[in-house]
Amino acid sequence: MKDLEDTHVAKNGPETEDIEGMRELVIEAMSQSMSLYGFNATVGRLCGILFFAKEPMSLDDMSQAMGMSKTSVCTTIKTLVGAKAAKQVWLRGSRKDMYVAEKNFFQYFSDFFCKNLRTEVSLNFAVLDKVLPFYEKTLAEGNPSSMRAEVEEDLNKLLEVKRYYTWLDSFVKLYLEDLKILQLPDLAESSDEP
Repeated sequence: MKDLEDTHVAKNGPETEDIEGMRELVIEAMSQSMSLYGFNATVGRLCGILFFAKEPMSLDDMSQAMGMSKTSVCTTIKTLVGAKAAKQVWLRGSRKDMYVAEKNFFQYFSDFFCKNLRTEVSLNFAVLDKVLPFYEKTLAEGNPSSMRAEVEEDLNKLLEVKRYYTWLDSFVKLYLEDLKILQLPDLAESSDEP
């Protein structure tokens, strides 16, 4: 994966210093940002294009903007919708599927990351709830010392994993609670400051 600093647009500036050139720089950054979270660059690029779109885009619109087949665009937009980085909207009088980007990055973060972290916590707690009793029972049974050492080593590792997921669960709950009470700054007011 190439760093944003290594791209032609970031090193030399956009090809032209106009609004389209500036948008291209932001789209490239969004594309690379999404790559950090496991999405391919195409997903990030489409997200950036949707972000700057003045109105909802159809699959045909996105296909033309991306220079990709409609089938590929359909797969890409499904990925964005699944990640809650885009959503389908309906326009009166149109029979086409139309899409817009999620422009509230705070909401996107909350939806995407917290959902994934909760899933990770639940999955690992379920496994730990199943395997920890086995290790504890095995230790209590007084098995041979060679097996006991191996069981104790595994059990200590698993208790550290449980401690981590307990912390992560608390972190997610605390973040969500803080999100409910946080007031986001009014960007219009802050832009007046020198």
